[in-house]
Amino acid sequence: DAQAERLIYRALEHDPRDPEALCALATFVGKSRGDFSSAEQLYTHALSIDPEHVPSLCNLGQLHQICHKAVGPAEKAFEKALALRPAYAPGLASLALLHHTSTGDFHKAQELYQLALRSNPAHPATLLNAAFLEEVQFQRPWMSLQMLTRAHKVLPRGGAVV
Repeated sequence: DAQAERLIYRALEHDPRDPEALCALATFVGKSRGDFSSAEQLYTHALSIDPEHVPSLCNLGQLHQICHKAVGPAEKAFEKALALRPAYAPGLASLALLHHTSTGDFHKAQELYQLALRSNPAHPATLLNAAFLEEVQFQRPWMSLQMLTRAHKVLPRGGAVV
């Protein structure tokens, strides 16, 4: 939305080398405009300023996985982020999804989803992905139903899963 974009640019006017603001702009540009090339450049720039900026590492990993279908670089970015912040739920969930959808290591995905949910028990996307894994790969509909029920409780009415 326009207000969010103005706030991000205001933060960058104040400090053009702020990795948090650069990461926010990259996410905004990628999600709202579909400009993943610019998003990748912005994440890379944020990481040139702060190579240990965990959100930029995870978002760059997601971009590698989703846009470039590059499993190796995505996994490397997620693992670096998790080496810096082992309980970072978005990183755990992203690496879990990579194993779930790209490497086929379903047991590793399950382990990572569980760690992500321990760190953030109410994250809807993690609950939904973990539920799908339990249902389809492990044939445990009761586990899937528990997770779907939890996701339903935390999702805002009419809200999107992020």
